[in-house]
Amino acid sequence: MKEKLRFFFKMLLITASSIFIFFGLWYLLIEEPKGIYELPKAEVSYNVRKDGLVEVEERITYLMTKPYRGVHRFLSFPIYMSVEDPKIRVEGAKIERVEWLENTPVNLDFKVYFVESLRDRITPRKGGDSITLILRYKLRGAVEVGRDFSQFFPKPWGENWGKSLKSLKVTVNLPWDVKYSIYFHPRRFVQKYEKVDKSLYIVTKDIPARKGFEFRILFDEPLQGEYFHHVDKTKKDVLRIEKKYTMEGMILTPLSFLLLGIIALLPIMLYIRFGREPKVEYEREYEHEIPYNDHPAVVNVIVKREFGYPDSGAIGASMTRLHHAKAISFEDDGIRVLKKTEEVNEEELHSYDIDLLEKLHDLSEDGWIDTKNLKKKLKRSKKMAEDFYHKIKDWFDRVYGDTQRIRKDFLRIKGYILARIFGILYMVSAILSYFCLISNNVTSYHPLADLGFKLVILFSSSIGFFMLFTPKVLFGSWTEYGKLYRLRWFAFQRYITDFSALSEHPPQSVEIWDEYMIYAIALGVAKNALKVFRKFVEKMNDAELMEKINTYETGLITIGNFSALYSTVASSMNVSSSSVDSEGWGGDVGSGFGGGGGDAF
Repeated sequence: MKEKLRFFFKMLLITASSIFIFFGLWYLLIEEPKGIYELPKAEVSYNVRKDGLVEVEERITYLMTKPYRGVHRFLSFPIYMSVEDPKIRVEGAKIERVEWLENTPVNLDFKVYFVESLRDRITPRKGGDSITLILRYKLRGAVEVGRDFSQFFPKPWGENWGKSLKSLKVTVNLPWDVKYSIYFHPRRFVQKYEKVDKSLYIVTKDIPARKGFEFRILFDEPLQGEYFHHVDKTKKDVLRIEKKYTMEGMILTPLSFLLLGIIALLPIMLYIRFGREPKVEYEREYEHEIPYNDHPAVVNVIVKREFGYPDSGAIGASMTRLHHAKAISFEDDGIRVLKKTEEVNEEELHSYDIDLLEKLHDLSEDGWIDTKNLKKKLKRSKKMAEDFYHKIKDWFDRVYGDTQRIRKDFLRIKGYILARIFGILYMVSAILSYFCLISNNVTSYHPLADLGFKLVILFSSSIGFFMLFTPKVLFGSWTEYGKLYRLRWFAFQRYITDFSALSEHPPQSVEIWDEYMIYAIALGVAKNALKVFRKFVEKMNDAELMEKINTYETGLITIGNFSALYSTVASSMNVSSSSVDSEGWGGDVGSGFGGGGGDAF
């Protein structure tokens, strides 16, 4: 039961961490940040004159829902353009002052304050304060002329808004009666558009936060005017860009959702193929005798650690075997080494025990290991600390190495290895998706692909983490022999920690009690077993066994001090004891002029 609880809580921790990663990335990549305002609507009009000068008017409506001081707006234009005569006006509030952060031919950046002092804030009325920022300016170089075409390529809404825009209305008034085509980036944001005489009207749907909207008007002939920008490009160059954009959408969108499906289904397929346990006919509730003669350190690795690195239970059980063989003794302040390796009966002890005895002898001073004061000595001597660490770690490594060689008889880990590999690939795919697609704005004007790859990042990161750190037995599986082996040891564990079961079938000798305690230490249930033993012995009123119980308690304290000391030394050594044209032109998608962003404060 304890083992099941340990597995349950381990899986709970891994699952919770994966969920935390998922929702953390959701908040960073998808969730709209909370703020003090909303953006119910915006209107942008472009009045294009025959000479190429463009008169722009923006009307951005803020709905202030929390106390505020003002609004902020910024725009940036290509170096070949020039902004002239910017004018600011506000409806719904009184301007106290305008702070220009930048006012150059290619950059506008300003804050409009509605309060006299920065210490002041305006509390909005119920339902919010509606404030419209009106910005007017003129643009030179906004109409581009190539060898056999002309184009007008504005971005009425930029990517640098932290809030979604509910509705955008765009009006373009053109002076020429020339045939043209129009290309939207992205098309799915457009709710409707219509051409009336020489004017174009566009209405968009909701534009998410951090997303832009632009459109290209492509004229079939080169136009002439004083304020045009000339580029050495052809209409084929533009059409090639638009074709590439269309192809990207056709490829990236299904690819993102295909990857998403693979990422979600692959762990399930791995579990179905490799993770399901074989059926074993075993119905005993208790094992009244030690089920197998394996060394307790081996039992620790297989049963408790599931073929992971051995823990304090392994070395504690081996030390207890040495104590029962009178090779060492547990005392209040430490460990007394009573025999050298050549003085012990090799038939009575396992080679693991003899190896450990040799290491304890080397670490002792005149046969004494002072577990209480050894910590201070190891702090003073790095060489002594390293010697202590490496001697004990060598013993752990030997036990671990030997058990790994017999693992295939107990545990199939092909699914676990594949899960680790795919976990790494998932994490790599998340990183590549972000840096190659999201951060470089490759998917910025493909909303569905952008959402798809963001979901790829979310799921591949969280599922990848889950697959990397999940226990071996989730995607691996025990063999029939391995499962029976563990079931029998768990039944024995239940027996030595259940007072009623122990009372019905008590051990027949003191020596058997000793063996039971050794395996209780290896299985990690020594304290519970000791409580049951004490209760049983008190009922029997056996003085010899009561003395044995007291010795067990002293031994557990000494083993605990020794193990804690090893862990401390390992940590201090930074190792773990349980051991990834120069002026340009408005060509590429996303390079439409204007856009920018803003917020409220």
